[in-house]
Amino acid sequence: MKFIVIDIETTGINTTEDDILSISAVIEDTKELKPIKELPKFNYAIIHERITGNPFALNMNKELISKISNRLLEVKSHKPYTECDIDFTYLDIIKDAFLSWLFRNNIGYETQTYAGKNIASFDIPFLKNRIPGWAESISMKQRTIDPAILCVDWENDIEMPNLQKCMDRTIEQGIVTHDGLQDCYDTLQVIRKITKNYTVKLF
Repeated sequence: MKFIVIDIETTGINTTEDDILSISAVIEDTKELKPIKELPKFNYAIIHERITGNPFALNMNKELISKISNRLLEVKSHKPYTECDIDFTYLDIIKDAFLSWLFRNNIGYETQTYAGKNIASFDIPFLKNRIPGWAESISMKQRTIDPAILCVDWENDIEMPNLQKCMDRTIEQGIVTHDGLQDCYDTLQVIRKITKNYTVKLF
């Protein structure tokens, strides 16, 4: 089975008004496991002339916003681009960049299963509402994979665990960085660990 782990960084939690700052994704193939950092990856920040959001999210993503600001200044001043750990593109073409990535990895227009923490209630609505053409061009299966269901303590939890708690209960190391690509890697590590690299059946 193939699935795509995806994570977005945003300026808030309002899926119709706040902005997406970055989109990161990796492709997992449960039949041909590779080291996580060797998986096909997509990691793009979106260049915005202006952003809207809430103070908490803006502060949490201040390093990413600084990188976007620096790249915007380089574009406007026609300066050489500074090397960075993330690629850059624009809101109106990031959908095409993502689709091209899918095609390069032999997926194309095929409907795919997506995975991620809070993906159904957060990432997917944001992508469909805030990325022009996403809903029409990127085919996403309705059934998603959220690691929380694999990590819940049914006796003691009063809510579904967040990514940090999932990590604490499984890989027992690391902290949530709110770096999109690293969050994809962490999510995938949790899924691999608790399923013992997809050898465990829960039925």
